[in-house]
Amino acid sequence: MSENSVEKMQVFQSRDDHVVNPRNGPRIVRLVGPSRVELLWLDNSFHVATLDNDKDLISERTAAFIKSIAGRCASFAHRMYATLQ
Repeated sequence: MSENSVEKMQVFQSRDDHVVNPRNGPRIVRLVGPSRVELLWLDNSFHVATLDNDKDLISERTAAFIKSIAGRCASFAHRMYATLQ
């Protein structure tokens, strides 16, 4: 991947989703690369998981993920800003 591409991403996939095929989560992992994707399976939610039973889990894991990459994102943003000057 290029220098300007995403280093890490987090994917939430409901196991029982009648809109999005559950095979899409693993497909993203294969396409982006397992070292760049954190795939989290949701066992207690359906399609709108952020409003369903796993909403607290999603909030907690998303906050932890953002904190884990915050320094790298700030560094990347600074480099991008410097190239625009």
